[in-house]
Amino acid sequence: MADLDWLAETDFASLIGLAASTRFQPADGWVDFVSASDGSYVIHFGYGARGPCETVYSARSLTFVSYCQGVGEEEQDHLVMATGLPPGGIEGRERDLFWIGSNAFLSDGLYVRLREHAQGRALQGVVRVSYDVSRGGEMSTSGTFAADVELKSGLPLLIERSAAGEDQTNTSSWVLTSAEPVGEMPDFEVMVQKLMDSSNVEPTRLDYGFKQVSEGDLLGLVSYTPLYLNTVTSSPLELTGIYFAEETIVPEGIGNPVSSQVLVFAYRNGLDTVIVTNRKGNVTVGGPESEGIPIREATAEDWSDPFNVAGWTNQVVEVPIEAEYFESVIADLTVVPHAWASIGDAVVTIEGNVAPYVLDAFAIELGATAASR
Repeated sequence: MADLDWLAETDFASLIGLAASTRFQPADGWVDFVSASDGSYVIHFGYGARGPCETVYSARSLTFVSYCQGVGEEEQDHLVMATGLPPGGIEGRERDLFWIGSNAFLSDGLYVRLREHAQGRALQGVVRVSYDVSRGGEMSTSGTFAADVELKSGLPLLIERSAAGEDQTNTSSWVLTSAEPVGEMPDFEVMVQKLMDSSNVEPTRLDYGFKQVSEGDLLGLVSYTPLYLNTVTSSPLELTGIYFAEETIVPEGIGNPVSSQVLVFAYRNGLDTVIVTNRKGNVTVGGPESEGIPIREATAEDWSDPFNVAGWTNQVVEVPIEAEYFESVIADLTVVPHAWASIGDAVVTIEGNVAPYVLDAFAIELGATAASR
């Protein structure tokens, strides 16, 4: 077990402000994070055959840049630049590896598991959570995932993984070695530009298509009635940004119609974040008519969970919640805890780096809004 004596002198409550810095120590490298309350972040890391690498996201310009130096003669440098990406990513994709905030550790659906220990009670102390991560089918693996989590802050103190396939067994252990508030907010916009200028590699460019809009713009942007909370009464979260894309490269989930008129609503309180995503539900599906497949308007039965882009196994965890339309909080090894529903002519998802009862309460409040309109 790694030396964690420094934790006794750490004021975890101070890590929920404007920005927090953390360092993890994998067995063969390092990972440093700085997360900010507007959704911006920077990650420095290097381990195994990767690195040193740097990833920067600026919430002000909705720009994501990631640069990795190649290791060895056969490895090349890699540079990716993505624009039009709203803070927090979209439905669990394109986000920083761990969100650090108040009660905020969302790796592998861990918080859904934490319900067994902490739902409805004050979060305090350290809890050990572990579970089987075996998968069947063509991608058959077996193994375990475990983490020691400081519940007041949500910081993972130790992360351990083990997975065995047909040919080999992979194990990893990540230890938190430091955590502290950041005295001065970094200028993430400058950091993005500096990273682009310092690399000598032609970037792979992506455009997610989002732009920031105002609440008054909504009726002119979408043909459906979006579901969101103008004011949150169940927690201190506040609506801090609305983002729109007519179309986006973000996957819409296996078997779902193509997404369009996508709205993202970001709610924040310090480093705590909840993201609500709306997309048009009554899109055109079917065809081609030449093959006898009629073209029609999609219904609720045509939609499944938009987070499911990988094809889930029996490792999906569903915890029922008492919310209108939103039946449960769902988590899998590949996605963060979330809830989803097809409501009227919109398909809505909720996700967040918050404690389970906060996400539950938000879903209940959002469902009540839908039921009352």
